[in-house]
Amino acid sequence: MSSTSLQPDMTSKYQLSWGNILLLVFIVFVLLMAMMVYKAVNTQYDLVSKDYYAQELRHQHKMDAINNVARLGSISISKEGQQLQLHLPQNMQSKISNGYAWLYCPTDAKKDVTLPLIYSKPTGTYIVDITHVTSGNYIIKTNWEFENRNYYWEKQLYIAK
Repeated sequence: MSSTSLQPDMTSKYQLSWGNILLLVFIVFVLLMAMMVYKAVNTQYDLVSKDYYAQELRHQHKMDAINNVARLGSISISKEGQQLQLHLPQNMQSKISNGYAWLYCPTDAKKDVTLPLIYSKPTGTYIVDITHVTSGNYIIKTNWEFENRNYYWEKQLYIAK
């Protein structure tokens, strides 16, 4: 008889068989799929606006308003403290109606805010009060009426507090 021992080898105690490896791969796969489903369900999709179908129907109206602004010449915007100042041509000062500015945040719909355009006699500009607006990248979209014509102007800007 040979002197081989029937004692189990302690170094191979933690060795995995192909069945155990297959089971671990399956468990990892199921966990990854569950995580992906969880993330997909909890993803928030912000549309540009909730009524984008109705806005699409008014697209020609918007294009006419953009063309009206193009005929005006230069329009600019500046930030003075907690206010944005919209500089319009001289003949429009204090004469526009239904003016408002929509501060649209492309990354977070909760930051979107619509504010009125308020005329300031001392500066001859229209003021948008941004006291309660949080910092971030915005597109300011302005609309107003002057002499029964609609005007639309937009510009990308960064608001820092």
